Amino acid sequence: MFDTPITDTVVLVVDPDHPRFGQIATPGTHDWRESGELSLRFPDNERVIVHDGLMEDDPPPQAIIWHKRESKQMVQAQERLPEAREKLAWVRQVATAKQSPRELRVFAKKLFVKIATGRA
Repeated sequence: MFDTPITDTVVLVVDPDHPRFGQIATPGTHDWRESGELSLRFPDNERVIVHDGLMEDDPPPQAIIWHKRESKQMVQAQERLPEAREKLAWVRQVATAKQSPRELRVFAKKLFVKIATGRA
């Protein structure tokens, strides 16, 4: 994905606690090398910053980047998000629990992405 121009992507907010949960945005800048911050612009021109969750020890992503050619799969994932919200919240809690073993947190993060993308 890193060799894909950002203009060829769209973003789906998958963090169940984010006020823009389930909404699609246009990416602005993406600092994937250092902070993992991804700036988004929504159709109403509101801009927000979310975390991409790409590094293994990061918490699960707040938003997932999709290539525009995957728009059909993204819309299908978006349609399933409301019914998956409770699962996502629970898995996110496991993935961010500092007292949990690292291996469990990493597994929970991968599960979070699978649920959010509809690939679980």
